[in-house]
Amino acid sequence: MELRRPTYLADWTSALSREKFTNFVGATLFLYFACLAPVVAFGGAMQVATGGQLGIIETILSRGVCGMLYAALAGQPMTFIGPTGLTLTFTTALYAFVAPRGIPFLPMYTWVGLWTSGFLLIASCTGVANLIRYCTRFTEDVFNAFLGTTYLHSATTAMWSRLVAATAAAAAGARHAASASSSALLSLVFGLLTFTACESSRAFASSRYFSRRVRSLVADFGPALAVGCVSLLSTSTFSAMLAEVPRLAVPATTSLGRPLLVPLWSLPLSYRLLAALPAAFLAVLFFLDQNITVRTVNSADNKLIRRATYHLDLLVLALLTGLTSLCGLPWMCSATVDSINHIRSLTSTGPPPAAATGVSANGPPPPPATNSSRRPRALASLISDASAPLPPLISTRLREAFEAADKDKTGKVTPEEVVNLLKSMSKEQYTRPMSNEQAATMASEAFQNTGLSSLGLDEFAAWFIAAGLDDDPDRASTEVVAPPAPLAPPPVDAAASADVDTVLETRLSGFTVHALVLSTLPFASSLSVVPIAVVNGVFLYLGKKVMTGNQFLLRVRALAVPLPANLRADDPAERSILVLGRKVTAIFTSVQFACLATLWALKLTPGLGMVFPAAIGVLMFIRVQVLPRLFTYRQMGIIDTPIWSIRADKLKDPAPRMP
Repeated sequence: MELRRPTYLADWTSALSREKFTNFVGATLFLYFACLAPVVAFGGAMQVATGGQLGIIETILSRGVCGMLYAALAGQPMTFIGPTGLTLTFTTALYAFVAPRGIPFLPMYTWVGLWTSGFLLIASCTGVANLIRYCTRFTEDVFNAFLGTTYLHSATTAMWSRLVAATAAAAAGARHAASASSSALLSLVFGLLTFTACESSRAFASSRYFSRRVRSLVADFGPALAVGCVSLLSTSTFSAMLAEVPRLAVPATTSLGRPLLVPLWSLPLSYRLLAALPAAFLAVLFFLDQNITVRTVNSADNKLIRRATYHLDLLVLALLTGLTSLCGLPWMCSATVDSINHIRSLTSTGPPPAAATGVSANGPPPPPATNSSRRPRALASLISDASAPLPPLISTRLREAFEAADKDKTGKVTPEEVVNLLKSMSKEQYTRPMSNEQAATMASEAFQNTGLSSLGLDEFAAWFIAAGLDDDPDRASTEVVAPPAPLAPPPVDAAASADVDTVLETRLSGFTVHALVLSTLPFASSLSVVPIAVVNGVFLYLGKKVMTGNQFLLRVRALAVPLPANLRADDPAERSILVLGRKVTAIFTSVQFACLATLWALKLTPGLGMVFPAAIGVLMFIRVQVLPRLFTYRQMGIIDTPIWSIRADKLKDPAPRMP
């Protein structure tokens, strides 16, 4: 809390400046429509999953109130909270557990939420959020793959079940078989049409038609417009002639139809205590979902200036979980997709640098980009890079490092001398994303793989920079940078992409967006025009969007490419196959696939649907204790991200900074 107090007032007023206000208004309108579509989708799905005890009205109320409170109180205002697919899965499993046993759902739901709130409060006050440093890309990819496949499974199951029911009715010769079949087919068409419209609007942003502003507007408002247009199409005369499709069951009034506070004490004492068991699993789910999302928001790629406050964010989430539980409202947690959209919509980009065209208004073109734009490089091909003829890459720091390693003054450094140098280096002296022991081990392995006995000054300098051991942004402008290795990604075309300038870090956008969502409540009855098939189409779109860029899934596809010559070195997933070989990459990917399959087995097994969050927590244990026994430091450094230090705020390392 102390970390955010000095900037708290600026968090509200920064969006009101003349330069930022236009960006704030545009982002707020876009985010309102972007958040409204998932609220309708999750509200409709939750209404079906809980027998109508939680629905669209409750979801709108919960997201609006919790979103405003989170924007006002949390340490990281760029994070959005909302309903998530995994929370919906857990709620569905909880209802499936209590309904057959005659246990009242809402009181049990409340006690599970209160226990969860207590567990999260303890975690936020004891520094447990520091454990998120063990969550690397291995865990994130499996987690996001599970989240994305959950969306896809929910949508496809709903559409397939209607087709199966219609087929069964036709086989039985039911009187309504024809209308049921027409309704099922029309619902399938509406669902796929919604998915296609959402996906096309997103892809339109990178097309070559119209101006950039028009393309951006279409991409920003596309999902909400797709829901509205397909819903209107379903009410047309032509659609009515074909069949009638099921629609969202939204109450005509905004009343909950019950007291706001759930009667806690109507639940027997034994069930109140029993609620602590599923609450422990839900707390694990919230802890991971919250911190993975916040860590994504705090990524160095987003260039946020203000400090991260993981513990404070977890504390606010705990309080909101308790509040929603007492009122019998859907739980809210950090929404990864909405949070990323929030950052992107408030990001200002500058023009391409002058170096892109090779012309400078103030003289000769600036020097090529330093290694900081491509750090950290894998050590698989570093020594082989150095073995090729390279131009001199000499700076004062590099000369000092070479002289420190070359104890016998022979002008060559041996593997032992390089290893000793790495072991003696401090992180404050040379920035790198690995420990001394890891760097020394990987350097030794790299020498062994190439058979080199020594390195000259030029070779040492090229290897030193390529390894990410010299990432000084103030390197001399006369320095010549080595060309990329054969397996290195090609240099980024600066003319095709603008550099990120600044991100407007404000609480006002999140507060306003969720206030607009809450203001939709009086008009919620009009949402009854939305077909359930449209909701399924939105889930298909969200599932594909979550899985986009997932290196685990991309590697699964790349492993099916038979010839190495057909793999692309500029793709991180395919590059790992080129560097490490197909066998090592396949083993690592198989471990991830086994973890994903285990999560699904737990989710689909009756009675174990609430246990799968604990398995997500085990992923970090597997990363820390199991994978290092199967793969070397070098292999893990290439195919996964490092475990960053909680003291990273004292380094130049771009890892997230813990409070």
